[in-house]
Amino acid sequence: MPAHRSAHRFFALPEEQKMEYFVAKSKKYHGFMPVYAEEIPIADDLSERIEEKATGALLESFDIDYEILTDPQRAPDDVLSPDTYNLYGGNQWPRDEVLPKFRETYLLYCTEALTLFTSRISHYPPQPVDGEARDGLGAHTDYECFMILSQENVPALQVRNARGECVVAPPIPGTLVVNIADSINLTDQERYSIPFFFGVDYNTTVSVLPNCVFDDRPACVKPFKTGEFVRAQLAKTYVPYSEEPSTR
Repeated sequence: MPAHRSAHRFFALPEEQKMEYFVAKSKKYHGFMPVYAEEIPIADDLSERIEEKATGALLESFDIDYEILTDPQRAPDDVLSPDTYNLYGGNQWPRDEVLPKFRETYLLYCTEALTLFTSRISHYPPQPVDGEARDGLGAHTDYECFMILSQENVPALQVRNARGECVVAPPIPGTLVVNIADSINLTDQERYSIPFFFGVDYNTTVSVLPNCVFDDRPACVKPFKTGEFVRAQLAKTYVPYSEEPSTR
């Protein structure tokens, strides 16, 4: 698959070249994050978040967000709606002399994956120490509505089912994984994947349905703007603008 081949080519670049697109250079949390830079809160129960304790993910990634060029319902000269939460566009792309057609290939894949998304390519390196298993990406709940995942051939993804059990979602040739639940990456093998995170417009207000709220059972959360929530979650787990990468 061209997009996976492009992912292999990007992560094979020397570290100093990948750091030219370091996520801390972006105010929108877009770009490259090196291994251990992404912080994932630890929790025994996936419905909980323990923000005081976190561990760097055994993962390197390259994140982009929505661009008009990826949207088949838009014309190239269309203008985006106001970016209230500073999340759209502004992607950092490797130059063609560094990775020929990387941007073109990635955008084509994005176009085929419908319209509103946040996307990343992910590389989980082998375990750094033999016999010491470490989660590639610990148990977590994604920030958007659902995820569409393109895997290669390494079985690692586990998802949480309706019974609260973590079950393996094995790679099946010619298919994509659509996940609306909690997930974890657990393997001792090198792995590449391309997740797409689909959500609603960032200016949408999310709230508990009125017919689910009663005097003896109030809403579990106050209404909030989607963009405000997504940006807050990114701020907890991503390297902030201008900060140096973690060296753990």
